[in-house]
Amino acid sequence: MPSEAPEPSPKPLSGSPSPEPPAWMKAINPPEAEKVAPESPAAPPTESAPADGAASDDQAAQAPEEALEATEDFDEFDEADESERLLTFDPLFIYGIALVVTVLGLGGMPLETRLTLVWTALSGLGILALLVDEIDVPRPRVSDLAIGAGYAALVGVPILVIGNAQLRRIAADLFSGVSGTSVFLLLIFAMPAAETLFFRGAFQASRGLLWSALAGGVWSCLLLLAGLNVTAYPFVALVIGAALLALNFLYSYLAAVYNLFSAWACQIVMNALLLWLPNLL
Repeated sequence: MPSEAPEPSPKPLSGSPSPEPPAWMKAINPPEAEKVAPESPAAPPTESAPADGAASDDQAAQAPEEALEATEDFDEFDEADESERLLTFDPLFIYGIALVVTVLGLGGMPLETRLTLVWTALSGLGILALLVDEIDVPRPRVSDLAIGAGYAALVGVPILVIGNAQLRRIAADLFSGVSGTSVFLLLIFAMPAAETLFFRGAFQASRGLLWSALAGGVWSCLLLLAGLNVTAYPFVALVIGAALLALNFLYSYLAAVYNLFSAWACQIVMNALLLWLPNLL
């Protein structure tokens, strides 16, 4: 039997709409890119920029002037503090009072008692001045003590070798009636500590090297020459006074170049060589 031909599908009418395809057959549109707004052109610089630059220049110019004024005010404040600090404890005024009291008020006391009281009071005044005026005292070192002792040996040993007999007589006259133990304590401990604290510490920090040396020399002359018969031996008293002034200048020089402890060690060794050791030889 002949095969039957398939029937042709009916053609859609020209006027009827085509059937809509199913949803899974529809094409997927790609996502739209985000639209970025175009950047606006930069605004041209206005005329206010030069004004701002000028203002910054003016501020920069005023800054050094303000810093200079602040520095000047700070310096004036330091100078005012310095003047007030020096006036809190004037060593020259205290020195004048001490001289008057020593010469007039303590003249009738025995020599040992007078020297003990005077040098003890001078030590206390020196410590008080260092504390009140906040004077810087460095820490002692062995090298400082060695320098002071070396200067004393350099000056004192030749004098001891040459004038041993004269020094023995002078020491006996200065400390007549005073025991050897008291002389040792006064010359090695009391006198160097008191004069170093007051003259080389407080006085020199306030008045300088020359005034400190002069004041210390006059003080030593008034204390030590009181035991000598100055009218009977004026030349001897003059030589001793000049030597005391020279020694005080040496002590003040060491305090200025090195420190207080060099001057202190120098005075201890010098007193031992010139005033205490001759009595033992």
